[in-house]
Amino acid sequence: MPAEAATNLSPLTLTRDTGELTLGARTLAQRQAALNDLDGLAVNPHWLCDAGPLRDQAAALTPGQRLVDDDGIVIASRGDTEDVAAAEPARLIRYPWDLLVHQADAITEDLAGVQSQAGLPPHVTVLGDHAITLGADVALSPHVVIDTRQGPVHLGDRTQVNPMCVIEGPVVTGADCVLSPHTHLRGPVTLGRFCKVGGELKGCIVGDYSNKAHYGYLGDAVVGRWCNLGAGTTVSNLKNTYGEVRMQLDGGPATPATPTGRQFQGPVLGDCVRTAIGSRLLTGSVVGPGVCLATSAFAPKHVPPMRFITDAGDTPMDPDAFTTTLQRVHARRGLNVDPTYLQRFLDLIQA
Repeated sequence: MPAEAATNLSPLTLTRDTGELTLGARTLAQRQAALNDLDGLAVNPHWLCDAGPLRDQAAALTPGQRLVDDDGIVIASRGDTEDVAAAEPARLIRYPWDLLVHQADAITEDLAGVQSQAGLPPHVTVLGDHAITLGADVALSPHVVIDTRQGPVHLGDRTQVNPMCVIEGPVVTGADCVLSPHTHLRGPVTLGRFCKVGGELKGCIVGDYSNKAHYGYLGDAVVGRWCNLGAGTTVSNLKNTYGEVRMQLDGGPATPATPTGRQFQGPVLGDCVRTAIGSRLLTGSVVGPGVCLATSAFAPKHVPPMRFITDAGDTPMDPDAFTTTLQRVHARRGLNVDPTYLQRFLDLIQA
């Protein structure tokens, strides 16, 4: 069902569906699963589907009814012959930065009611009273600090936290993550599965199989899946004027930028973005899927999908070279490339 409101989740949804976007410990589709299992109920894919009166109203819709908020946005529907007024405003993910706006609450809600892990190693320093939970076989090295004064922390199965790491909640990681020595996570931070991170990350969402394993700063950013940020990659998340950040999510240079309503906003990177060592990204940058940034200058503020940018210029990504690279990075994880996923990238190549 269409959102029936202005939405633009580019570049994140150029290669995957809205429901696959991660917020907190779950995807949007997982947040809506209980309602989507109800026969005949169509749920707005951008809705966070919070527990409460609005979700109860959606579940109670009868054939022909649709749930509509004050802005005329359809939240859920069993038809369109009768509008039911929403009991409260709906939280929607309309733009990429909305994931960051709602991230802290989402992590806290997902971990609500969970009891803190008993028997943490004595060499781990714990601050605060929010819950700390560990998946199976989590390795916590000496001189690790877990600070829950601002929110809970969950580390997924087989996550490895190396010496001198500082983790400030709210933070949630997927399974099989690796935190390099001296990593500083300043929550809210969400890491997907099989992520390798290092340096300083603040207010970020990093997708499955993406790496930022070395030094550098990543702030208020959304990073897609299968990305690799070279050593020293650093981003800006604040304009020199301290003004509102605007982002150009798609289109050419003449396309108007969209106001974010945010003073702190780093880049949004689509899937399979790669940056060279020492890369620098400007406040509110947008980098499309499949881009390789290998320039000694600041990266462009907006990079369309499937470009190869070096000091020699900006050229379309070679489809054969991209296919080979994607196959190699998947093979390192013992995986094969989904042909449909690959084709979505190849369809984005433009001369």
